[in-house]
Amino acid sequence: MTPAAQLALAAILAYLFGSVPSAYLLVRLRKGVDLRHHGTGTVGISNAVQQAGGWVAVPLIVYDVFVKGWLPVFLASGVVLHLGLHMQIAIGVAAIAGHNWPIFLRFQGGRGVAPSLGVLLALHWPLLVAFGGVVTITWAATRNSPVAWFIGTLALPVLATAMRFLLTESAPLRNEVILFTVIYVFLFLLKRLLGSWPGTRQARPNGMSLARVVANRLILDRDTGSRDEWIKRKPGRPPAGPRRVDAR
Repeated sequence: MTPAAQLALAAILAYLFGSVPSAYLLVRLRKGVDLRHHGTGTVGISNAVQQAGGWVAVPLIVYDVFVKGWLPVFLASGVVLHLGLHMQIAIGVAAIAGHNWPIFLRFQGGRGVAPSLGVLLALHWPLLVAFGGVVTITWAATRNSPVAWFIGTLALPVLATAMRFLLTESAPLRNEVILFTVIYVFLFLLKRLLGSWPGTRQARPNGMSLARVVANRLILDRDTGSRDEWIKRKPGRPPAGPRRVDAR
């Protein structure tokens, strides 16, 4: 098998592995609730906690961070399979993409935050610590989780570039990791831009411009400024057929 074929196969397998909708399955099996049509409409840990209670947080965090994100990238590392850093990057990106747009739920998934933490842990743990520091400081200043993740994610390539030149001996960071951070920022922003309800276009809030909706989605991860208003809106069920893949 050629290197290109190996890379493609690894990415496909990682995507399928990342597509396993852990939060959706756990809440659906235990509570009978379809996360896609309740709360924020996302198939991720935060909405799962909101719909099913805090007890779901620990198993979902462990699975999404360590099994879905960290494990496949670690297995490809020089410690186990020696597949090379480029292969680790491809596997990490594919696993996050699978989580965000899982084929098993017609491409309606979570935000990719938890598996991205696992990927960073496997690629370069000091970068994960720095990233977590920025997110924590921003959250402490704003008390707004979506804003904290937005700022922290945008800062990730800057942190990686700085550490590339500062940590030359203690914990060297290679250029491929910087590339991963840039790709991850793209996936993060794309996921937020696509909105929350797949297969059906939500009406724009009354009197709100498209530019404002886009800004709200990017920064606040919702169409409206009010989180309560966004959660209490009447969710429309996606129609059957191929149109389900419209957004997220």
